[in-house]
Amino acid sequence: MRRADTVLKIAYIPLDNRPCNYDFILKAAKIKGIDIITPTEEKLGKFTTHGDVEYIRKWLMNLRNVDYLILSIDMLAYGGLIASREMELNVDPYGFAESIREFKKNNSNCKVYAFNIIMRTSISVKDEKTYEYWKLINEYSFLAYNEHENFSRIKELEKIIPKSILDGYLKARRRNNEVNNISIDLVNEGAIDFLVLGQEDCDKIGIHLLEQERLLTKIRELGLEEKIMMMPGADEFGQILFVRVLNDISRMKIGRLVYDNDRLKYVIAQYENIPIYETLDLHIKAAGFDINEVNDQIILYVITPKIFDDIIWIDDDHYKYLEGVKAKDVYINDEELDAYIKDHKIIIFDLCHANGGWKELIYFLSENDLLHEIYGYTAWNTASNSIGTALLFYALLYEENKDSKLFLEFLIERFYDDFLYQSIVRPKINKILQKEGENIHLFREFKYNYNMILCELMKKHDEIIKKSILNKPIKILENLQIKDYHIECSFPWNRTFEIKVDVKVQI
Repeated sequence: MRRADTVLKIAYIPLDNRPCNYDFILKAAKIKGIDIITPTEEKLGKFTTHGDVEYIRKWLMNLRNVDYLILSIDMLAYGGLIASREMELNVDPYGFAESIREFKKNNSNCKVYAFNIIMRTSISVKDEKTYEYWKLINEYSFLAYNEHENFSRIKELEKIIPKSILDGYLKARRRNNEVNNISIDLVNEGAIDFLVLGQEDCDKIGIHLLEQERLLTKIRELGLEEKIMMMPGADEFGQILFVRVLNDISRMKIGRLVYDNDRLKYVIAQYENIPIYETLDLHIKAAGFDINEVNDQIILYVITPKIFDDIIWIDDDHYKYLEGVKAKDVYINDEELDAYIKDHKIIIFDLCHANGGWKELIYFLSENDLLHEIYGYTAWNTASNSIGTALLFYALLYEENKDSKLFLEFLIERFYDDFLYQSIVRPKINKILQKEGENIHLFREFKYNYNMILCELMKKHDEIIKKSILNKPIKILENLQIKDYHIECSFPWNRTFEIKVDVKVQI
């Protein structure tokens, strides 16, 4: 363990340049007063433009005197997460291993914390046609786990899905599985000190389980169970490994976990393949916490998974519940939540459904004048993604050596991004763009000023947040009030799936 006041040199190669992978880490480091170095942002690529792998490998091999390296193997091998699903690359994907070996040789005392993604069970969506293929390949991947039982339907799908698309998907799976195996070998060699194998979007069963089983067998045979962990997720692992670094610097106890419904902690969240309590425990351990050493002063309040998010997009008046969930389970434990917020520091893991915050929860917090009293909130994309950011909030909050103003700005950004955009504004901007004949999965930058439309819609619907924060005693600021705050929003990629939010608070 290192002293908290030691000046460290931390290097970070992110999964791509989206805010969740890039901005979150840089902002977290700034909140804690830690210097962190990354490759130049434009070299990380942008959506369909892959990262500059040759540049990044050279950047890595030229580093010296580094104490920690947080490393996305997918960026180093392919040029990012989107590139990892493609077969046509301008680089040898296997060359990443030698650059890691060379880095470790030049920085023998550096701890290398890496993550590598087990491929999702479908392709990237770039338009309505690929969205249809995305659904069909998901079905194919689901059935492939029991190939003999599902033989006839698999053959039907092979006729429906264009051969080039299905073949490309299956070849990418095989190649990525080889990279997963090489990553394990690098741990066995000592070139990587700790590795997370993250399972991107999947189902309870499917082709991915066949790969997982073989990878886990190899890990056990090599005796690497303490150095390699496998769990659902992808975009959150830079945050998880940053927290692991903070735990190395100054050991933290994990906050007290409270589930809003103890029975529903056994539910499997959408896009994942194990119960939510197992997913949470694995992320906690990967972040360097001992699950048995508990800090009762901070409550980690978990809103359990309940609803399919794609049903919400279709018609939010008629929910489809996750397996094991009934209508009577979809409620807010208002008295309990009210008491925890008033008596403790609380971080809310809103895992009710994927891709956005649970409206009823935010409405409850706003109407009961509680929103300004919480210390962390996250509700973006999959349950695993949100868990990663919630644990980052916890690590930033844990000790006093943080910039409280920057911390508050990061929290307000989550209200605007995870709740306001994903749950309120995104469906509206999708309708506007689709009415104009636009492709929301890969839109044309030159036709409209999409960022202007985005900002107008965000301002139009943000009263619920503003009235809950302005002129309120903010707990994070020791009950000081904020006079105002300024929001800037934009699309980091040419799609409506996510946004970039920056907040500046005036005290």
